[in-house]
Amino acid sequence: MTEKKNINKTALILHTIPIWFFIFLNETEMPLWYEDYINPEEALSMLENVILFAITLPIMFLVALWFKSLFNIIIPKIFNFRDINYWEAYGLLLLSLFFGM
Repeated sequence: MTEKKNINKTALILHTIPIWFFIFLNETEMPLWYEDYINPEEALSMLENVILFAITLPIMFLVALWFKSLFNIIIPKIFNFRDINYWEAYGLLLLSLFFGM
């Protein structure tokens, strides 16, 4: 008898925030010698970061939907795997973002 394991949706959504933060931090981190050349007026304000996150989050949910359909079209036919659901696709997307930094 096999049990069906459910994905913890809340944990996936909560993991989105630190992964997005790490990606943002990785893109904005600069060497110390470069700090003299940074224009503070060009840096994003906290409000702009919140707006960017508010735009990025729904896009990530749509990309997960696209990833799910693409995965279910290709992978089960090639490797004889089962279809994945939306939350499994979202988790794979987060993993790919985290390890793709």
